[in-house]
Amino acid sequence: MPRYYTIASSALVHPNQIRIAISLTVYKNYEGRERLGLTSAFLKTAQTARIFVKDSNFVMRSDVPILMVGPGTGIVPFIAFAEER
Repeated sequence: MPRYYTIASSALVHPNQIRIAISLTVYKNYEGRERLGLTSAFLKTAQTARIFVKDSNFVMRSDVPILMVGPGTGIVPFIAFAEER
């Protein structure tokens, strides 16, 4: 199954790049040894990674005030909007 990440960059500011925000997962196993999350550790050290972009129908309106809420996505979607300002 593909793992979806929220894009954290603006296509207007970075038309040829996609940036994502990832927290490196660190946890202790049952023996008390520190372990790194498999995917976040891989992406931290990877020079390149194959990605697939899922199209979106979202259009940001500029003619009305917007109250943005990130249900479960945290602040990552807001990073791209802040870049455009």
